[in-house]
Amino acid sequence: MSWDKHFTGREEKRLPVMIEVKLAPAENASAERHEQARVENISGRGARLHASGPWQLGERVEITPIQGEGPLQGEVIYCQKLKDNRFVVGVKFRRNPSLSSMVQELKGKVR
Repeated sequence: MSWDKHFTGREEKRLPVMIEVKLAPAENASAERHEQARVENISGRGARLHASGPWQLGERVEITPIQGEGPLQGEVIYCQKLKDNRFVVGVKFRRNPSLSSMVQELKGKVR
């Protein structure tokens, strides 16, 4: 068992990145409810985002980078309120052919 999986429960190591994305419901990504969010880290299986509003567990969402690849779809697996009335949102990705290329592209943007 790898150290990362043993101590974090994660199958894959996450890449620390800070990129701006559009976060919206997957059912109707053009709906009024969308916001600009910031990805904190990402892997082939999921991402952690900073958002201005709460998202419901199990909600299907679409994450679209401001620049680069097309949208990714996933499911909200946690949403925690921070002290400054912002939220951190964990998203588990649905398998997507463009996901691998997006993660590879983001490796070049790691800060």
